[in-house]
Amino acid sequence: MAWRGQPLPEQAPPSDRHTAGNERARHPPNGRLRVDGTGPRLPTDGPRQTGNKKSLYELLLSDAVDLAVTASSPEDPRLDSHLIGTEALVAVTLPSMADGGIDAPFVSYDLDLPLIRTWIAANGLSLDGRRPVVSVPDLRALRSLVLSGAGWTVLPDYLCQGDIEADRLAEIPAPAARPSNGLRLVWARGALRHPRIAYSRDLLLNALDTPRMKSAGTV
Repeated sequence: MAWRGQPLPEQAPPSDRHTAGNERARHPPNGRLRVDGTGPRLPTDGPRQTGNKKSLYELLLSDAVDLAVTASSPEDPRLDSHLIGTEALVAVTLPSMADGGIDAPFVSYDLDLPLIRTWIAANGLSLDGRRPVVSVPDLRALRSLVLSGAGWTVLPDYLCQGDIEADRLAEIPAPAARPSNGLRLVWARGALRHPRIAYSRDLLLNALDTPRMKSAGTV
């Protein structure tokens, strides 16, 4: 997911009152990221754009968005990124469809099956060339499809754990382990010439610098 900038509060430098955010970033109850108890706050309810990694990278390079969060590391030298956290991947379905396991119809984020491929490979399984019955590049829409009975899928744990605990969804047991995805904040290197984008990036990285989300380094 990616954002285009929106105004920052008055604590920000006058030329820097724009930023970007992502639903996968850490959201306190008031919907804002705090750098500390008294410092600037980063609004996260601005325009957002979902898509696969290729489309998000293209949006960054075309200056259509300022920052993006992806589950991949960009290979294009014009882009840079920083690891901001991890998410466990969980295969889920309706409880009434759980007996079918991964042999049942499935739905996916896109036709490249990014989350599903990771889960399948980590558990030494195969889809035998089967394709999803529906693909939609929005994780929350994907969750809604599973809840409607469209098929099973693989979701980040934060998006389905509550449904599993409430028996709205059932986990398809992983034969080996739940794999993890690394989440990266991505930006175009050239975009950092703009003070507002550099400021927004630094604000996000500082706000996400917690024990759970702390990166081992920047690449």
